[in-house]
Amino acid sequence: SEQDKQAITSSLAPLLAPSIETQIKQEPQVIADAIAPIIDIIITKKAEQDQQAISEVLAPLLPVAISAAIQNYPQEIAKALAPEMGAAIREQIRIDRRQISQALAPEMGRAIKDQITLEQNSIVDALYPVIGSTISKYMAEAIREINDKISDTFSFKGIRRKIQATFQGVSEAELIISEVMIFTVQAVFLIHKESGLVISEVQRSGRDRLESEMLAGMLTAIQSFVNDCIAQSGDISELNEIEYGDSKIILEVAGYCYLAVVIRGQTNKSFIKELRQVLSNIIIDYGKYIKNFAGDPDTIPPSIQLLLKSLIETEDVQENQKLQVSKTPTALLMVCGLILGLIFIPWGIHQYYSRLYRGIEARTREAWSNIPEFAIYRIDTKVEQGSLILTGQLPNKNLRNKAAKIAKKEASLYNLEVNNQIEVNNQIIAVRRPSEISDEVDRLTRVLNQMEGVSISTEYGKGRVTVKGTVMDMADSQIIISKIEQVPGVQSVISTTKLSPLKLKTRIYFELDSAQLKPVYIDTMAQIQEFLTQYPQKHLRIVGHTDRTGNPNINEQLALERAYTVRDALVKQGVDARRLEVTGQTNSPQGVEYNQPLLLSRCVTFDLFEPSEKDN
Repeated sequence: SEQDKQAITSSLAPLLAPSIETQIKQEPQVIADAIAPIIDIIITKKAEQDQQAISEVLAPLLPVAISAAIQNYPQEIAKALAPEMGAAIREQIRIDRRQISQALAPEMGRAIKDQITLEQNSIVDALYPVIGSTISKYMAEAIREINDKISDTFSFKGIRRKIQATFQGVSEAELIISEVMIFTVQAVFLIHKESGLVISEVQRSGRDRLESEMLAGMLTAIQSFVNDCIAQSGDISELNEIEYGDSKIILEVAGYCYLAVVIRGQTNKSFIKELRQVLSNIIIDYGKYIKNFAGDPDTIPPSIQLLLKSLIETEDVQENQKLQVSKTPTALLMVCGLILGLIFIPWGIHQYYSRLYRGIEARTREAWSNIPEFAIYRIDTKVEQGSLILTGQLPNKNLRNKAAKIAKKEASLYNLEVNNQIEVNNQIIAVRRPSEISDEVDRLTRVLNQMEGVSISTEYGKGRVTVKGTVMDMADSQIIISKIEQVPGVQSVISTTKLSPLKLKTRIYFELDSAQLKPVYIDTMAQIQEFLTQYPQKHLRIVGHTDRTGNPNINEQLALERAYTVRDALVKQGVDARRLEVTGQTNSPQGVEYNQPLLLSRCVTFDLFEPSEKDN
């Protein structure tokens, strides 16, 4: 019963705790094996009953457990924490932004410098959006250099300076400044930015040495004053330069330090570039020493002073080179210029006149080629010693004088000052020998055969030329006789030329048993009309044809219908009907054989003829 259970529990309870404790001491493994299956249930149950108590019990054990897990299982811990690392950092920033920035700040500078050493291009890309102020600094220097340029163009000294600047490869403004002010570096100081202490210095030997600590304190105070009182709120700017008297202090500022260079005269671009390169090397190689500098010079590597000393040595080398270049003898430059002038000026004049003379020669030949009388003769022209010389052979004095006249005209049309000195020296020789007369007649015959409708041949013997062949018009025959008579040695010309019978080889074809004109022949009608207009003395006979099949009477009527169809089409084109004669034939046209296709016989052909006085 329930009462019995309570009684038994009450009697055994005082004995359980000592008994369990004794068992744990004697056989702990047995007790562990017995409790292990339900240990998670016990912890969960206890956490539900009293969460605060279980937390107080486990809290001292967690750091030790996590530390041991990190040492023994680093990869597993990293994988477990990685998904929530970003959320944890964001939560910490929300709770206390300043605390996380203080935790990361000491390592940011070192991390950036290591990144520059490992992969410089990557850090440049990362900083690109915020380098505007740096670019503005360099742009200000460039604009100032442009505004300081001096113009001295038209004086002899200015011209000499321009030539010297060109030979030296520098701008004229830089050359003027270098002539007036000698550039020297007096001292170089590397100063800690926050404390104003001098990290390292290099000065020229001499009595006028500068007090480095006083100069560093002054520059640091000026920098702080500019940033606190003059710079706009939120802007990041640095003082670049301080001028006093004829000296100047150039400031090149970095993260934990800055370079102060005391100079006299006007700096050049190469020195500024060298200055920035030295500061960049110092920051990359010795940044950790500069950051922790507290005034003890023994903590600074000696190589920093060697880098600073290189600035003064670089300036000395540049000055010596500049002096050596500036001592280039002016007389030597003038002699070189004179020699080049003596070479190139005559060459240029020769090229000019050569092109001028070749142009006159070419235009003279072109003018001769446009005249038919000269086309068959070999004549040439050449300019020598101010004279236009004509060479070759022509048959008579008239042609020789005509060629000379054309040459003079072409020469005088060019530059008046030059062409006034040109004379035509006519060395053309007239043809005298019989064999040459025969050759000239043959050449002239070839030229005349190029005329439209002319087809002739000539024979020369004993001063007489016989012309045979055909021409389109009898007027062409008279022209041929006149041309041949001009050949020296030709005493007479006998012409037996005849008018050539014109032929229209065009044929108009028709379909079987049809007299209807196809649209494709409309252009042909226009061409025939144009031909008849060109030769108004000619009449046209239109002959209709049929094939050999079918009824002859029907074929004869069909042939006439085809001829009349073509005549009507020509009349519509504007041809006078009185110049057209119509006839029909049942046989095949000329040139069509018996074994050829019948469609070649179904056509209209044309014959040209001259009307008799009765027809007119």
